[in-house]
Amino acid sequence: MQYQLDNYETVDQVLKNLDNIILGGWGWHFFLSDSRGVSAVIEFINGKALVYTGDEMPFPVLCNSQYPHEITKLKKYIGFGGDQDVNLDDKSIPRFVHADYLIKNYSETTSQSSIAYGFKILECMERGETQWSYVIDVKKNQIYFRTAVGTEIKTFNFGSFDLSCDQPTMIIDINSALSGNVEQNFQIYSEEINTQLITQVIKAFGFDANIFQNHIKKVFAYLQGFQCQTIPINSQ
Repeated sequence: MQYQLDNYETVDQVLKNLDNIILGGWGWHFFLSDSRGVSAVIEFINGKALVYTGDEMPFPVLCNSQYPHEITKLKKYIGFGGDQDVNLDDKSIPRFVHADYLIKNYSETTSQSSIAYGFKILECMERGETQWSYVIDVKKNQIYFRTAVGTEIKTFNFGSFDLSCDQPTMIIDINSALSGNVEQNFQIYSEEINTQLITQVIKAFGFDANIFQNHIKKVFAYLQGFQCQTIPINSQ
């Protein structure tokens, strides 16, 4: 799927070129959306790519189960063809149902912004200790995110960065205590900074970081072998 993101600009282009990839393993499935507002679900079942988009995708939500199975469960609830109540406090109700209910009942006339409402949907869908959440305005290339550690909402716009190959890679600690626009807080990637972050993670799990230093160096050496390439968008 990363290949699709690197090579195609629209959902339609991805769907036209699905035959170029084969995914093994369990039933992978993905949600796609582009700047035009077009979205699709792709599920790889038994070696075949199943696509749901347009009229075949009445609800723009994707959780852990296969999309048709989610739709079947949704039809049991009031507002979607069934007679069961949708209680947002009842965590036994499928996340897919909660998300669709909130999307259906969103009104732009409310005082809550669409971004805040997006985070509300994510909160309602939580079924454990969520480590990070993000909301993307795909039309404006604006990303909003927060983590379990850095709970304030931070944001940046992809358009503010020069993504050409002759520019350095920029990074930011997503767990920082910052809030609001953090574009000026990005810094140039270095092996030293990355080592510090990885060491913190290893220590957080209770391990001796010194044991893993050789492994960390091997990973960095592998990553440095990649070459940045500007790939023209495939419009075929």
